Amino acid sequence: MYLQVELQERYNILSPLIKKRIEDFSNIEKDKWFYELIFCLCTPQSKAANALIVQNNLFDLKFFENPFNPATILANRNNYIRFHNQKGINILNAQKIFQDIKIMLESNINSASKRLWLSMNVRGLGLK
Repeated sequence: MYLQVELQERYNILSPLIKKRIEDFSNIEKDKWFYELIFCLCTPQSKAANALIVQNNLFDLKFFENPFNPATILANRNNYIRFHNQKGINILNAQKIFQDIKIMLESNINSASKRLWLSMNVRGLGLK
């Protein structure tokens, strides 16, 4: 019971920040959605700061328009992404199906169904 009260109090404090962050995500330009997905694919068991560097590097290289195996960028010691070979494959796969992903994201389907679809169709994404 005490933990529940403590969690509710913490949520009440953090709620405005959470809502602001969600609003920030809703304002991301559609042409940057793919690079946000790259960030999500890179972060499991890796530092978010490193995933952000990778995201920015691939954006600068116009990866979406000119895909290549990104494993060498993910393996760089300055922004190391764990499981870089598999995550590189996941990024390439996501690039190939991104039009389907974008159609799903823009659809009127409820967010829970979108989330489930993404977890089932985008290799490297889960329901966490």
